[in-house]
Amino acid sequence: MSGKFYSNLSENSDRNVIEIQHSGRIQDSSESAKKSIESTRSIHNIADDPYKAIEDAIKDKPRFMVDSDKIKIIYEPSDFYSKLKQAISEAKERVYLSTLYIGSSEKELIETISTALDNNESLKVTILEDCLRGTRPERGETGLTSSAAEISRLIEKHGADRVSIFLYHTPKLAGIKKRIYPERINETVGVQHIKAYICDSNVIMTGANLNKDYFTNRQDRYFQFEEAPQVADYLIELIDGISRFSYRLVLNQAHSDTFNANDRFSLVLNDKDCPDPVKRPRKFKKYAYQIMINFIEKWNKNTASTNIFTMENGSGVGVGVGVGAGIQRSQTDDYPMQKLQTRSESSKEYTGDYTFVVSTIQMAPLGIHQDQKYIQKLFRAIKEYSLQLAKHDKPSTICKTEVTSAYFNFARIHIDAILACKSTFNFLVASPQACGFFGAKGVSRHIPNTYSLFELEFLKHLSRVNRSDAVKIREYSRDGWSYHGKGLSASIYLSIYSFIRLSDIYFFVGVIYLIAGYFSSGRTMREIQGLKYFTTTTTTTSTNINIGK
Repeated sequence: MSGKFYSNLSENSDRNVIEIQHSGRIQDSSESAKKSIESTRSIHNIADDPYKAIEDAIKDKPRFMVDSDKIKIIYEPSDFYSKLKQAISEAKERVYLSTLYIGSSEKELIETISTALDNNESLKVTILEDCLRGTRPERGETGLTSSAAEISRLIEKHGADRVSIFLYHTPKLAGIKKRIYPERINETVGVQHIKAYICDSNVIMTGANLNKDYFTNRQDRYFQFEEAPQVADYLIELIDGISRFSYRLVLNQAHSDTFNANDRFSLVLNDKDCPDPVKRPRKFKKYAYQIMINFIEKWNKNTASTNIFTMENGSGVGVGVGVGAGIQRSQTDDYPMQKLQTRSESSKEYTGDYTFVVSTIQMAPLGIHQDQKYIQKLFRAIKEYSLQLAKHDKPSTICKTEVTSAYFNFARIHIDAILACKSTFNFLVASPQACGFFGAKGVSRHIPNTYSLFELEFLKHLSRVNRSDAVKIREYSRDGWSYHGKGLSASIYLSIYSFIRLSDIYFFVGVIYLIAGYFSSGRTMREIQGLKYFTTTTTTTSTNINIGK
């Protein structure tokens, strides 16, 4: 099916969903939703305050306020590709593309970038790729080529003053590992995995790489921020920071179109003072770590006045400190409302629907684990709140978490939290046939079955602790398609908090969370319902788990 499914899907397709409209009032879609609200009222003073739990998790992280109307969900790979090309073509000053790799056969995309440079002399382009994946040799039309070799043609045509290409190399692949690990296997050690595409002040955050499959039949999640200059500036500074300790691609002066196109260029450290990650990995880590810590501290300071949780109720009692923005309770409605208001330091009020964007960075090779710690705190909050609900005989569906991942390989700490808490969890993962490694050659062909084994073991564990009714796993299966989406949406106290993870906890990744507001409750549920259309529920006896095949 195509995007028509999404266009025909009502915003209230889940009859028990509480929809947030632009008026800020909660529109209940069924009597069961009303009863759920009523049963939750008494919980607010019973359970540990979720405001405090989440505020603690984000207190040391950059946060931005974005008009909810300027955040768009893209539903189909082809639409993602079209919007990306349009954004590049319309860019006036800057295009930043951070990705694992650009496909070596993506001539149309490379030509789109080239044409944009031709049409606008003021435009500059920066591309950040992973070094291992970006230089992996692939069979081309006239010999061996690579992602880096193909995009190097942009420098050849437009010059290094207008096109900058950087390749990050993990310090974990050094010494003997660098010498003995074969191609593809070496990428399992660690890669640059940030997928952020910025054109002027417009941003697309996704898990999709820039390759044909991701433009046609590999389903991912895509969020477009229109006219979000602060978010764009933040991501651009992040990419610039990583580029400082990455290799810069430099064309060889006496190159020719040899059989191996990688001979066209050389890689030199962008910062002359940066230790080489392969030759001096320990010193490299210290150097890169300091750059990133300086970046994080700068943006924490720049956005510290954006206080997300300023909650008001009928008696005028507020929760939260500082000037900024937050969830506001209605002065007239009986139910909590998720209308967001913002206040400047001069107390001038702006009314409207806003979504708060919180960023985390995960750079395990450098000792930076923001996203890991954030998720741990979030799961702890979910667990504690669900246990309070159970203690007072309240339904577990009040606290519901939607989790989606291309691969079922969740960390032990997350699995333990899910097994121990009493809330509802819905997982959406790729079926073996929808795994990107399905049908691969060599060792990679065993990856789908490995994830199936992890999944089967988890299902058995759920049964042992009597959690099978509250935790469900659905597998994405769509003929001819693969699944690559990642995300987490947690509902605590009437869906006040919604978190959308736009990338996975990997080796080197940036994550954007969307918190509260009209956007993150209504349209996100519509997207999730659309994804579930192509899924089936998995059990311990399900034929979708193809063990041994």
